[in-house]
Amino acid sequence: MNDDYAAMMQKLCVGMGWCGSVVDGKARHVSQYIPAVGLVTASQFADWLFEAEGYDPSTGAHAKRHRRGIIAVFIQHMGSETVEATRLR
Repeated sequence: MNDDYAAMMQKLCVGMGWCGSVVDGKARHVSQYIPAVGLVTASQFADWLFEAEGYDPSTGAHAKRHRRGIIAVFIQHMGSETVEATRLR
């Protein structure tokens, strides 16, 4: 596993509680949404993280704050707002 990705997931999961969930009876984790190749944006990653949690960001009062926090962590650890999907493994 990429060290930058591992550190990012440590902060998102342990530090912020975005660890994945059981949705419709199936365990979900953000890693299931990451494509094998191509570019991934911080915003896309945040959407996948929300989906893995079963969280609808359009209904939560704190959705914008959560999204900003996730995107900031992504950029901090991955060094850019857009990265190759292979770096997220």
